[in-house]
Amino acid sequence: LKLILKNSMKAGLVVSLGILLFFSYGHIVNAVFGMMFWGKIIGQPRLVLLLLLLIFVLGTFAILKMRKNIPKLTYMANVAGITLVAISVIASVYKIAVGPTVKVETCTISATTIPQQPPDIYYIILDGYGRADILKELYDFDNSEFIGYLERNGFFVADSSCPNYCQTFLSLASSLNMRYLDDIAAAVGADVDDRRPLEEMIHKNEVIRFLREVGYTIVTFSSGFAATEIRSADIYFSGRMNLNEFQNILLATTPIPKILSKMVSQYGAHRRRLLYILDRLAKVPETGKPVFVFAHIVNPHPPFVFGENGEELNPDLPFSLADGHTDDRCAGGSTEGYVKGYRGNVKWLNGKVMTTIDRILSKSHTSPIIILQGDHGPGSQLYWCDFSKTNLHERMTMLNAYHLPDTTGSGLYRGITPVNSFRVIFNHYFGTNLKILEDRSYFSLWEKPYQLIDVTDEIRGTGSSVNTSSAN
Repeated sequence: LKLILKNSMKAGLVVSLGILLFFSYGHIVNAVFGMMFWGKIIGQPRLVLLLLLLIFVLGTFAILKMRKNIPKLTYMANVAGITLVAISVIASVYKIAVGPTVKVETCTISATTIPQQPPDIYYIILDGYGRADILKELYDFDNSEFIGYLERNGFFVADSSCPNYCQTFLSLASSLNMRYLDDIAAAVGADVDDRRPLEEMIHKNEVIRFLREVGYTIVTFSSGFAATEIRSADIYFSGRMNLNEFQNILLATTPIPKILSKMVSQYGAHRRRLLYILDRLAKVPETGKPVFVFAHIVNPHPPFVFGENGEELNPDLPFSLADGHTDDRCAGGSTEGYVKGYRGNVKWLNGKVMTTIDRILSKSHTSPIIILQGDHGPGSQLYWCDFSKTNLHERMTMLNAYHLPDTTGSGLYRGITPVNSFRVIFNHYFGTNLKILEDRSYFSLWEKPYQLIDVTDEIRGTGSSVNTSSAN
């Protein structure tokens, strides 16, 4: 541009204006999305794009016409640029330097018996998959066909199950380490929002450590969600041309997905990832050893990228993995949009999961252990900033189903929660002596994940028994 304009300062100002508007696009869309003016919706991505393009054209014209104050304006732009970079660097260094570091005490788990042919273990997390009674009540969706399929194929469906926590970070840090997080929350602090200690607990979890010790090969999948990207596995599957969490967030600040929707579709990339995991789950290679497979599938959790018959959906919404309501905005565009989108994704996902399970069962030489579990419930009535408006029964109930080679004496029960899933399985198959914990559920707001509110009585009723109605 300098060669064309014959003026380096004007060229620098035009480029700076373009970069500023380019990376402001997503932030402006988020701020005005759905905004009404005189009964018309003005907060639409294409209108924001046209507005920014107009500002760029007018701004460029003004810069090119300027005859005075160019050095002063350039100086001000340089100071602003340096300040913005400095703020980012200082904030990043500060967060790394003074962020919470929590030493997690590991459990002492000893296997007293190891099966002659240890079963493969599949831990499949269907993010945000709700319990059947809640789907019927709030989503007008009868899930009896899917539940019936599971039961006919030997699954024990814990139809009174609730998650221990309402957020993925918390839920999986707890279930994969077979423990509650009270001590972690106390050490980090109730007012801290840094989730790195939880992410580290997921990446270096007790379940994988124990199973490695007893001879299992660890297989994981790229989820697109940084906390569950366990790359230290023996086998790590990642499809081609996937976008990671940072890339998705960065792209969403720019107009690239809008301008090049056919070439760079964030919704398309998310679809490919979901299909890749569901297809590849049944094609885990033979290693000569039993395998532990961990797959976090971000569905039926938003964004809703499939219709009930598998049709591709590309919502006219900024791409995000967010759930529930934040600042009075709903992840599905509206509560009604969330309900419709979620219902369609559940129906689509059910068909894909049944196909995947059929393939896993048919190819397994020894009947496998399969845990099919939501990490929490859906969020059409979840308000991240307002506990009083949140429907706890929706968020704090979830699908929880177990396929075990032999359920007799397994210790499974209708109200089992994820914190006890591997305690029960390890005790039954490996002769460990892990105590079965009381089933409790905790809610926390998004900005205060460690400020845990015990909601067990609200969602279960008082006096619920730990071992009511077992699978024995």
